[in-house]
Amino acid sequence: MHPPGTLYPTLAVAFAAGVVLFGAGTWLVARSRGANAPGPLQWTQALGVPAGEPLDVAARLDMVERLALVGQPWCADLLRAAAREERDPAMRAAIAAALPA
Repeated sequence: MHPPGTLYPTLAVAFAAGVVLFGAGTWLVARSRGANAPGPLQWTQALGVPAGEPLDVAARLDMVERLALVGQPWCADLLRAAAREERDPAMRAAIAAALPA
């Protein structure tokens, strides 16, 4: 049993520690997402992505796959624009595979 009057301060300290840990975890996740995303890319903006919104490699790979599935001439134009802008090796390989021969 706790001495009278110690339960609420203990709960307050535990709550404060949880808030600090939650905030630190959220900050770390946001920082890691920002580190994986390049600056604004023109080819993603052509698909409606706002200029200030960073996209990680997985999201951009998904966009490349979808462009390859559609297969229209405008898709090939966007893929060529992406090939000029992208610097990530995985992205460049995916774009090269998606471009029509």
